Amino acid sequence: ADGHGVWCGIRAGAVLTRPGATMTAAADHVTLVPYDEWWLGTFYGTDLERPFDVYVDIALPSVWHRDDLVRAVDLDLDVIRGTTGRVWVDDEDEFAEHRVSLAYPDRVVEGAVSSCTRVETAVRSGEPPFDPMTSQDWLAGFRRELAGRG
Repeated sequence: ADGHGVWCGIRAGAVLTRPGATMTAAADHVTLVPYDEWWLGTFYGTDLERPFDVYVDIALPSVWHRDDLVRAVDLDLDVIRGTTGRVWVDDEDEFAEHRVSLAYPDRVVEGAVSSCTRVETAVRSGEPPFDPMTSQDWLAGFRRELAGRG
């Protein structure tokens, strides 16, 4: 953990699940669970197999239930920096659809849109923790820990 939140390492090949989907991690990466923010960030290294450089899910602030269980409600919007450096917001159509079909309260819509705008600006400008240095230090530490386990 640092001033940005709690960093969790995920190794390539790990099985990741959420309701309705199961996938396998294509590359080692770290996920940042920030303190009291409306997002979760996933940061990849330079592995050729990485799907993105940065993938940020806009979500309700995370809640820790134990030292190893965190829950967050994904609000569809994603801020992505691809492997070419291009930054974009994804799934705006799903957010628009779900805000009506799931009756998102106004405060949730306002929080999600505001967070998405702030995160997109921070990713584009490389502000910590969205700068390459911060996440790569955590990813390198995670890999050292894995190597130490043999």
